[in-house]
Amino acid sequence: MGTSARLPELPEPLPWMSEEESKKAWMTVRDGDLLELLLLAHAARIGSPVDVLEWGAGRSSLYYSERLAEQGLLGNWLSIEHNRGFFLGEIEPELSRRPTASYVLSEDHAPATAGTTLSAVVFDGGDLQPYDPDREQDRRADLDAYVALPASLGRRFDIAIVDGRKRRRCLLEASSLLSENGIAILHDAWRPYYQCAFEAYAHSIRVGDELWVGAQRDPALREILPAHAFTEHFESG
Repeated sequence: MGTSARLPELPEPLPWMSEEESKKAWMTVRDGDLLELLLLAHAARIGSPVDVLEWGAGRSSLYYSERLAEQGLLGNWLSIEHNRGFFLGEIEPELSRRPTASYVLSEDHAPATAGTTLSAVVFDGGDLQPYDPDREQDRRADLDAYVALPASLGRRFDIAIVDGRKRRRCLLEASSLLSENGIAILHDAWRPYYQCAFEAYAHSIRVGDELWVGAQRDPALREILPAHAFTEHFESG
């Protein structure tokens, strides 16, 4: 690896496998722990502070950005959020306590990243739940600007996390926004309607319960993740 980092120790496979919710992100404990290890190890392998793009703000934005910053491995974490009410109620109170964090509303301007390690652009797309059979109309919500914003910034990202709305489209966008050794990470990868976007990546692998990692160069994840990270994926729900 390009620089040293104190990587977290993970529990043994059987106790670790659990649908209990992680305190690090809105995902299983197994995936929350795996994602932490993956982010730290991949950033250490790159050998310089990484720029992270995330569609879908949440616990992950707050927890993982702090972990990378503690290790001196974070350049900037940019989170794009579609649900303004959720962001202002759940994320902004914690974010506002961090001197190197900031956010802007989408109708204002793109965030200045100088001096910040965590920044966010917050759209006002409402509380969309397209997975609810009674809310099929949510699939037709216009989130074009939310999807397209990162491409307008003229930047490349070392890591792109896709965990918000319009995930298939965001995965496709991320494929052209990654740095040479960048990786894209998708949550809820078991959903079939996301999987057609996997073809945009030369390398593709399932990790943990519900994670998927794509890259244009082989990220050699088996060298940095334990063997049981690649078994017993969640396939229905």
